[in-house]
Amino acid sequence: MKKSTNTGYMLKTSQKGYTLVELMIAVVVGGIITGATFVTFIFQQRSYTVQETVAETQQNIRAAMMVMAQDIRMAGYDPKQQLGGCPERKIAIAESNRFVFYVDKNENGFWPSAAAEPTNPCNVDGGCSPNCVFGTEDELTYELYPVNGQNILSLRKVAGQPAIAENINNLEFQYIDAAGNVLTSPVLGQLKNNIRAVRVSLLVQASRPDENFTNTRVYCPASNPFDSSTGTCTEGFGTQWMPYSDNFRRRLLITTFQCRNMGL
Repeated sequence: MKKSTNTGYMLKTSQKGYTLVELMIAVVVGGIITGATFVTFIFQQRSYTVQETVAETQQNIRAAMMVMAQDIRMAGYDPKQQLGGCPERKIAIAESNRFVFYVDKNENGFWPSAAAEPTNPCNVDGGCSPNCVFGTEDELTYELYPVNGQNILSLRKVAGQPAIAENINNLEFQYIDAAGNVLTSPVLGQLKNNIRAVRVSLLVQASRPDENFTNTRVYCPASNPFDSSTGTCTEGFGTQWMPYSDNFRRRLLITTFQCRNMGL
């Protein structure tokens, strides 16, 4: 008999890999890491947006106050002493929400018009006569006005000219005499000559809302200051800028400016 010489070979392979359970665990862990990364990104993005909005609002209110400071400190500047006989004409209107005054910035005197310069009635009667009408370049008006019929206001210093600040909610002026007393507003007649300083309260809102924020704060102007013991304005029925209950962040700034040319 012949023996079969056929030799059979069995190939052994190493079949290594991930099981279904391991794959599921990897997917879950990866999802957790991705989700945590996304949440962190969203949080950082919101935080950056909030800080950017706050910085923009603060810049807006500080810029407005800086411009007002330069002008209000110069209120009544009269280098030619044309208004010596009628000093109350240095300030035309002193109301709680409107301040109109005169500054001879170009030091050419107060002229009713270019054509009237030779006669200059302001020199003749000390500026008391209605004939002494100041030029628009000498008159500064600080007040709020609506834009396109919206409730959001803008601050301007010359009627008819562009605003110096926008997104304003409220503005208040207080007028202070040499003894530090607050004059009753509106200040009328010769009492305007007693003004030595102007205290300004300005409330500005952000240019865009924050959907994750609700503003429920009560803002207290200088006429009704904040009382830390009660957490609200001193006088419950006084002037207070009530909670807006919206999504806009706001900043309130109160500053006092000395009128360096009043009383000279």
